[in-house]
Amino acid sequence: MTLKKQTKEQKEYLLALAYKNIVDHTYRKELETLKDKYEGRKLIEKELRLKNNLDYWKVNSKLMEAEESLIDWGKEVLAKDNKYDLEESMDFKEDNRGKILDFLIKLDKEKLEELA
Repeated sequence: MTLKKQTKEQKEYLLALAYKNIVDHTYRKELETLKDKYEGRKLIEKELRLKNNLDYWKVNSKLMEAEESLIDWGKEVLAKDNKYDLEESMDFKEDNRGKILDFLIKLDKEKLEELA
């Protein structure tokens, strides 16, 4: 699926996820280098500095915001399609989060137009 066929919520989630994957990969790679050079308290200090330099916490926060936005959007879409009533949609976030996110990402604009 191309980004042209996705909603704003889907795009934001995918971009946040991609950026987090890049940051995680860089973090793991740099941490291995640090482990070769430092140990103990000095390693912890360097690791924290690395996380700050990579905006690690901000990236994770942005991904969580994008997930919440996608799930809230998904509840609205599925409620319009009568797939979930209000009570079920209240538990929507607590169900298997990964499966829900995968399902919402795979919805394309044609399917969404059918639901709307």
